[in-house]
Amino acid sequence: MAQSAPARPAGGRLLLGPGHLGEPNDLSLRVVEALRTAALLVVEAGSEHGLAHVQARLSLPVRPVAFIPTGPLPAEASARILATLDEGGTVLLFGVDEGIPGYADPGAAVVRAVRETRPDVPVRSLGGTSVIGAALLASGLELDRVTFLGVTTAPPEQRERKLREALGWIERLSIREHAVALLSTGADVVELAERLARMRWLRCELVVCASLTRPEERTTTGAPEAVLQSPPPAEAPCVLFVSARLLGWHPRAWWTLTTALR
Repeated sequence: MAQSAPARPAGGRLLLGPGHLGEPNDLSLRVVEALRTAALLVVEAGSEHGLAHVQARLSLPVRPVAFIPTGPLPAEASARILATLDEGGTVLLFGVDEGIPGYADPGAAVVRAVRETRPDVPVRSLGGTSVIGAALLASGLELDRVTFLGVTTAPPEQRERKLREALGWIERLSIREHAVALLSTGADVVELAERLARMRWLRCELVVCASLTRPEERTTTGAPEAVLQSPPPAEAPCVLFVSARLLGWHPRAWWTLTTALR
């Protein structure tokens, strides 16, 4: 009678740990405990300094780390993560400084790999800081509907496409009481504000939440011209909210209205 394959040790799990936005002490207790005890940390390549900063500030032990690049999950990293889970260990996918592991950081490939090849392994999200949640609190917006358009930062050939797409959505949603949200940089916020200022058929209200939770945190609200008068630093991480209303007297407004209602 053929023998069945030995069962994997119980206990292997993948944890998704939201990072901090600027201050390591903002990490949730569950994320800190996972950083202290996980068998393997999975972190975006290039975030070595950020991880070391968190570990030093919170007096955490150094744990084994797999640094993964943006894009497809390297075979070596995949094998290491799956082997750790097969041995019953806990793997922590840690967002370091964006608050959204698997979205702003290249962790989605890890989640997919685990769910596709180890469907019995629990994937659990830990509570903690979220850049979108923090920005909504700071924005003072009272709109019921906010559409998240993603991240504008990208290589030059992709950045222009993302900026154009964002402007297109802002224009289409201007026929409703609606706001859009973007993860961005100060430089991209300025670029979008300059283009919105030239769209005379829209009355736009911007809320720029820059460097959230850091000593230099600032929130700027107003028309595009107001943001351009007091722009955020070019490299500052920002969440941008834009609400727009059509100005009916402008010929372009009628084109926007008929296009959006098709």
